[in-house]
Amino acid sequence: MVQYIVDAVRGLDPQRIVVVAGEGADRVEKRLAETVADPRLVVAEQRSTRGTADSALLGLEVFADDFGEDDLLVVPGNLPLLRAETVEALLLAHQASGRAVTVLGVDTPADDDAGHLVAGRDPGSVDRVAGPDELVLDPWLNATGVMVVRRSLLAPAAR
Repeated sequence: MVQYIVDAVRGLDPQRIVVVAGEGADRVEKRLAETVADPRLVVAEQRSTRGTADSALLGLEVFADDFGEDDLLVVPGNLPLLRAETVEALLLAHQASGRAVTVLGVDTPADDDAGHLVAGRDPGSVDRVAGPDELVLDPWLNATGVMVVRRSLLAPAAR
């Protein structure tokens, strides 16, 4: 499944691609080496899974020698239908906004159990992800886990 994500991201010509994999990371690395053979690709092994922020921090270790202000794209590996065009549109919207973080949201039914995004004060902004018992009014947007984050802010924000 991660192959689809890697293919979508490679189409955007990133400087580096970091795949954070849990159990079986060695198999993921071997398979990607056989099918992708891209020198920008690195597989980092996550020994304990504690969520997206933890995965992103582990991925940042690849950039330990580089504290630039450029943006990082964070994409969960369980979105095989994510298209390069969608990611490109997210990146362009992020760059145009000048914001530190841009999150991809999708329309969802009002009665699902997903974490809905709570709108912020500014048009198109997000205040937070709603808690499990919190009522959120229209529009119903669900966080996909796909986001663009200014690299210098990711580590301090995730800790």
